[in-house]
Amino acid sequence: MRMHSVVVSLIGFSVLALAGCGGSKQPAEEPSAAKSAPPDEPKKDTASSDEAKKEEVKAETKSDTKPADSTTPPEVKRTAKDIITAPEVTFMFNFNDSEPKEKAEKACNSEAGDDAKKMALCMKKASSKFEADGMQFKKDKKGQWVWVTIRRKGSTVTVLHNIPIEFGDDKPTSVVLKPIGKDTGKQPSKPPSEVVIDVPNEFEIALKDPTHGRMVYEAKIGIMSDDKAK
Repeated sequence: MRMHSVVVSLIGFSVLALAGCGGSKQPAEEPSAAKSAPPDEPKKDTASSDEAKKEEVKAETKSDTKPADSTTPPEVKRTAKDIITAPEVTFMFNFNDSEPKEKAEKACNSEAGDDAKKMALCMKKASSKFEADGMQFKKDKKGQWVWVTIRRKGSTVTVLHNIPIEFGDDKPTSVVLKPIGKDTGKQPSKPPSEVVIDVPNEFEIALKDPTHGRMVYEAKIGIMSDDKAK
């Protein structure tokens, strides 16, 4: 009787044990957020990081920079002689920017007073003395450099002076002319031993006339050619 109770107890214990081990398994417990989260990364120094990036950019820029092409031709700089001897260029007198206008205004003001009409007629008369005068620097048929002074009336161009020259000191803003021969123009005269031509830019020249003062001339194309000159 006692043995039977023990057996029954063992059987009951086994059934309970099997019941505990058997059946459907419970879902595994999800890891907590605290366990799954990666550890906090240490904060970076923003200033140091920005500085490092700048240095990287500088290094990349420097490494990407290509050396200048040694085959690139140097910049061509024109001297005063290059400018005044440009083909087909004639420098025409600019009365309004020249000293004779200043002198004429003083004289006409004294003569005309407040009479505007009289003043205009006086200035027109003064400017007509220089109307359409110009000059050109070119080589003649023999290859000799000449300084040609012209007067133009309508389509007619008259060569007033035609003087053989040599070029002296040639600078970026001035050049020296040295007459070396006879003036063969329509109104020949004896030129000075040398003349300085100021060349402030590529569009005008100026010279000091012993009688009229500073004379300014503007560059024009197609004013005079050999077939027009007389």
